[in-house]
Parts: sequence; C-alpha cells; structure tokens
Amino acid sequence: MQRQIHKGAMLLSKLTATTGAFLTVLVTASPAVQAKPFLYVTSFSQGGNVKECLAGAKSAMKQEGIDAFYDDFISTKNRVGKVSGNNSNEYLSVEIECDQKMGVTVLGVAGLDNDLTWDTYQALKKANW
Repeated sequence: MQRQIHKGAMLLSKLTATTGAFLTVLVTASPAVQAKPFLYVTSFSQGGNVKECLAGAKSAMKQEGIDAFYDDFISTKNRVGKVSGNNSNEYLSVEIECDQKMGVTVLGVAGLDNDLTWDTYQALKKANW
C-alpha cells in the first residue's frame, strides 16, 4: 500500500513540475496586458422619441470629437436604439442608448486617458439632446 502512495506522490510531483514549467512558458510567452481603460456610465430620464434622442446624441458625440461611428441600431417597434462611436485619434469610445418605452437614456464613455475620458463623459452628460 505504501508503495502505491509513493508512486502516486511521484506522479503528482512530476505533474506539478510539468504544469509549472508549462505555465512559466505560457506566462513569459504572452505579452503583458497593460491597457486599463477608465469607464464612466450613467443613466437619466428622457421624454423625447427614440429617433430624436439618437440624432441628438450623435450630434453631441460629434461635437466632442467622436468621429468614427459603428454599430448604430434602432428598433422603431420597440422604440429603443443606440449609437456607438470612437475618436479616431484617441483611445476613446462612447455609446449612448435611448429607450423611449422606459423613458431612459444610458451614456457610457471608456478610454485609456482618464482626463480625456472624464472630460468627454462630463461634456456629454451636460449636453442636451
């Protein structure tokens, strides 16, 4: 019985050493992830229709330097939509969702430069659309 335990301990020891070596190679071969974006999100009530909300949101985003738009979506049936974009010169992304049915607008701003991200968030939060 003792011999089997000894063989099991040896097998576990070899397995641990192999796994440790594999993880060391994996960690040293992988590039370090250094980007840690800042994210600011808020929601507020809105009383307009979804098309007006999205048009105003896109206009406000353009005024704040958001110039590359993607993944715009609108469902007139559900009266909900969103506009997404980023600043092509900075690591900054914005998404605004308008939900007419619930009467809510959601604003999210993410970026690598905290000052720029915060300033854009504050400007869009204060904008009227």
